[in-house]
This record gives sequence, structure tokens and C-alpha cells, in this order.
Amino acid sequence: MSGDGTPEVVIGAFSADRDALLSPGEAYVLDGATLGALEPTNGFAAFDLGDLSEGAGVLLQGALNAEFAGWSVADAGDVDGDGRADVIVGAFGANIFAGRAFVVFGDAIEDARATETAIDLGALTPDQGVTLTGSAILDYAGHQVAALGDLDGDGFDDIIIGAGQADGRRGETHVVFGSAIVAETGEDGDGEIALGDLSGGDGVTITGAKAQDLLGFAVSGAGDVDGDGLLDVIAGGWTGSPDGSGAQNGVGAVIFGSAILAARGTGGEIDAGTMTNREGLVIYGPEAGNALGRGLADAGDIDGDGFGDVLFGAYLSDADGIPFGGEAYLLSGAALTAETLPGLDVSVDVSDLSGGRGVRFVGADERDLTGFSVSTAGDVDGGGAPDVLVGAYGLGESGGAYLVFGEALAADFTAAGDGFFHFADMTPDEGIKILGLGEDNTAGWSVADAGDIDGDGRDDILLSSWRGDLRGSDAGEAYLVTGAAVAEAARFDGIIDIADFLPVDAFLFT
Repeated sequence: MSGDGTPEVVIGAFSADRDALLSPGEAYVLDGATLGALEPTNGFAAFDLGDLSEGAGVLLQGALNAEFAGWSVADAGDVDGDGRADVIVGAFGANIFAGRAFVVFGDAIEDARATETAIDLGALTPDQGVTLTGSAILDYAGHQVAALGDLDGDGFDDIIIGAGQADGRRGETHVVFGSAIVAETGEDGDGEIALGDLSGGDGVTITGAKAQDLLGFAVSGAGDVDGDGLLDVIAGGWTGSPDGSGAQNGVGAVIFGSAILAARGTGGEIDAGTMTNREGLVIYGPEAGNALGRGLADAGDIDGDGFGDVLFGAYLSDADGIPFGGEAYLLSGAALTAETLPGLDVSVDVSDLSGGRGVRFVGADERDLTGFSVSTAGDVDGGGAPDVLVGAYGLGESGGAYLVFGEALAADFTAAGDGFFHFADMTPDEGIKILGLGEDNTAGWSVADAGDIDGDGRDDILLSSWRGDLRGSDAGEAYLVTGAAVAEAARFDGIIDIADFLPVDAFLFT
């Protein structure tokens, strides 16, 4: 965003108060170079989010009671095509939970950083950004937001906004084209897009297949799963079930970019209940109560075969007989593409991922809630393959996450692979366990790739801990763990405990 070659970090604080407003929420865009220059004290470098002076960052403030701005945040890519990265902030509680989301342009953020001013999301001008509003109360638009990339190849990056409770809780996933956002910044635009009024030219709405699916509760770009050169979309809803009863098997969907572009020219709608396997695929959790689809992510191309792989978490699963141990599914893009052959069903069975179809990551202990969050980690260990992050906010006393090295998964993408990876048996050459700070602090509630913040050539990673108490009860914390810390842990016991950080190992945001 700043053009200095160091990534910025975006952190949400959904319950923050503002003046007389209760829980309008806020988000912080932090300058990466400032973070990289922090001097550690008392074992780690701490960054107080209440002090964004001297160009350290910018505060984005919600404007309505209980709109919970910052519940979801994302890098938007370059939506307006000006060469700067932009940001998306979701506020699912706005207007009696109709919800809304804000695209804030990078140049507006840089201007605010230079003048040390906050940005009021409720008063965005079209030159600062665009507001996207949910269509009906209880839609939950903005519950999750994500970048897609430039699907239609027009030079403007496109975005995804989930509205998991829309359409009678079937859920909706809105793909909004960057060109539509840019149009709202011109002379004829007012800086606002109503998600319920998207035309095919502006975007495409994907509706869940069944009642109670909540498809759109979680959303993400998927990379190119089917290898056709177009970007694809994944969406999830943790209450979905094959019979529509809401038995919480959980549901995920892969929607191919070709289908989205086709829908753009025919009304702008895709119904996951009627789409063919050439348009997309639907995945339900193998058992009731699995809650598949609460966490999902683009995993990158782990096996290097040209097909993008994807991750789905199922955090309430009792895999291996471990109550609520949770699990996550890494699905091979090539195997998913094989499901698009003529005559095959739109549904994909993930109960058996042997033979190179993917990997089931199984939680280690009771109530670890493994898979609540998942993410690619970039290439933290420098092994040449994307690594995988799996959050487990019930892990140990404080929650945590697992970082699995991509090259350790190579054997699972062969015909001889049994499809299982047990975190209880993970060795340091396969990955790292990260433990949070403080009891019941929910570390691993969300996880993310941070890019290379400290400039050492290794990707760094982020974990959130929204119940962290360092600045007061449930004030919240986030941890940025450096690639150097991961390399050090891999040489020893494979465990990183935030409480034991050496000075160069991590940054703590409070």
C-alpha cells in the first residue's frame, strides 16, 4: 500500500466503542516497515493499537451502534487499479444485521496516515472508498469478506462479500466486480452499492442449495482449482446438511470462475442447488455436527500440479473418537477437477481422501476445536511449497494453531497416501505447534499469512486472540510470528509458546 515493499497488516476490533456509540467496531491498518523496526522489550515487541502516531498506522472507525465493523477484514487487492492495495472491512451488524462492508482505497489510507487522522467508515466519500449494503435485516452481509483477484481481466481486482443468513438462511455469496466499485467513484456514482440489486454487469450472487446452509457465512478466493486459467470462489456455512435440516454437517462450495462469468451475462445469479458439476461442486461434512465450512481458504498449489488446492475446517468433528477435537480437509484441486467429468454428481465425498485426493488434519485432544480457522501460510520454511495454517482456539490453556510445511504433505498427494495427518503425531520436520498467551484467550480464532514483514526472506504468520487480556479483560491481542521463529522451533521441539518468545521472534499487538 505504501509502496515501500513491506506488506501492511490489517487487524479488526469488532467490539470497540466510539464516543457514545456502543460496539461500532474499528479496524487498524498498520505500516509494515514500522512493525519491522520495533525494538523488543521484556521478551517480545509489543505494539499498542491505541497509538498510531508518527505514521504507524490508520484507524478505520465504524459509525453505527453494534455494527461490529472489523469482525472481518481483508486485503482487497487493487480494486481501483491505481497501483495501491486496498482494504475491505465487514460490519455484519449494521442496520439490524442487514450488514454492510466497506472498500477503503489505499491512497485514502495513505493520506490519513500522513496526516495522522482516522477514517470514519460511515462518512466515506467516493474518492475514499465505497460502501456495500445488505439487502434485508438479518442478512449478515459482511460477516466475512475476501479478495478474489481480477477474475474478468479488466485490470480491477474483484471482491467477495458473504451474507450467510440471506434468502431464508440459505445464504448468499456476492462476487462484486472491481469495475462496478470504480463506477461508484465517478461523476454518476454515489459511493454505495446495494448487494440486493446487483446486476450481472456489477456482480454475481451465489445462493445456498438448501435452507439452513448459511452458504456465505465464510468466503474466500480459491485460486484456480480447475486449471482453466480463471480464478474460482469458495464459500461455506457451518449449519448446512444434505437434507436441509440444519444438522450442522456443514457445507462448502467451490464455484468455478467460468460459471461466474457466464452468470454475469445471464442475470447475475447462481443457485448452488441447481448448478451442475461443470459450474461448481458442493461438499457436506461427513457427519452431523461436523460444522464443516466455518473456516475455509485458498491453500495455493501445494503439490505443484497446476491445480489450486483448498482448505475447509470442521471444528466440531469428533474425528478419531476425540470429542470436538476438530479436523480440517485439504482438498486436491486435481481431484476436485476430476469430479467435473460428465455423468458425475455435484456433491463431493470427503470422508475418504486417500489415493492423493487430499489430507484430513485430525485434532490432537478433546475440545481443541481444530479447524475453526484455516489459511495458507505462504512459504514460511522456504521449502518451495505453500505451507498450511490450522487454527485450534481450544488448544491447551490459551488456544493456538498448527503450521504444517507444504513439502511434508507431498506423500499425501500420491496414490499411496492414506489421506490422514494427525497433529498428535506431528514432528518438527513436518510442522510447528504455536501456543497463545494466557488462559482461555482463544488464540487461533483466526489465522493468516502476513507476508514478509521483517524483510528476512521468510514469510511471517498472524494469529488473533480476541479474548486476550494484556490491556484489560477481553481487550484482545494478535500475534505476528516470524519465519525466523518457526525455523528455530523446527530445529528443536517444534513448539512455539508465545509466553516464551525470544526478542526477535514475534510482535504482539494489543
